[in-house]
Amino acid sequence: MSRARLTAAVALGGLVLAMSVGRRWEPPASAGADPADRLGTRSLSSAVAGPAAVGCALADASTAPDGPTRADMELRLNVPAFRLDVLQEGVVDASFPVAVGAPRYPTPAGEYEVTEITWNPGWHPPDSEWALGRDPEPPGPENPMGRVKLRFDSLLFIHGTPDTVSIGSPSSHGCVRLSNDDVLRLADLVLASTATAAPVEATASDDTVPQTVSLERPVRLSVVYRIAEVRDGRLELHPDVYGLASSPVQEVLRLLEDAGLDITERVSRSVREALPGPDEASTAIPIDSLRTGSP
Repeated sequence: MSRARLTAAVALGGLVLAMSVGRRWEPPASAGADPADRLGTRSLSSAVAGPAAVGCALADASTAPDGPTRADMELRLNVPAFRLDVLQEGVVDASFPVAVGAPRYPTPAGEYEVTEITWNPGWHPPDSEWALGRDPEPPGPENPMGRVKLRFDSLLFIHGTPDTVSIGSPSSHGCVRLSNDDVLRLADLVLASTATAAPVEATASDDTVPQTVSLERPVRLSVVYRIAEVRDGRLELHPDVYGLASSPVQEVLRLLEDAGLDITERVSRSVREALPGPDEASTAIPIDSLRTGSP
């Protein structure tokens, strides 16, 4: 039986809010999605040998508006950094630590749009080998999707998790996990940026009642794979978790050269020594220490 839903258009300050309010959570019989869409077949890169179908949950039917103008906010996920940045007018306004897809289920790089947010989601097993035999789980504190999920592809979400130990590691089935506190904050930032009214407060605070809100304007999400970044005056080096960097030292040196540094043997040696292994934590080097003449 399909989950009972009530769809209403609520006029708020001249804005129309499309809302799906769950009276009672029930798992869908077939999820109502085309099988090809449910397999999550977009791969990160042909360099990843035979990745499994990615995706952490079946999606509910989308009620996103057609073709609205994008919000000024942008989201940017750097997979090896395990970090999701929130950008306002191109400037990082907030950052969240995340878990990304495991090497067998890589989070796919590309350009996406966040179009809807669901508070208190249930979990519907996707058509993937890892989920065979798993039963759907209703909303609640131990639900794998946490308190909120933000949909950005047919089977892919930014979502909360009760498994906070996994944050900062490649451990999901393709989705992007945040702590429940962080994903609630992210949802608030997205709502404010997209001029979308918040759900009814009582429903949002009840972890057993699902409610989906379609954004008035979609939010761009860029998923990138960068093992090196220059941020806040530092060279940050991240683990090559998917083994995609064929010449990591040369990639880092090109980045430094683009940043205006002279590439010397000392710089090359510092980069080689600081690069983390695929299972190691990120490292950082002050840019000034790499400049010619630095002690």
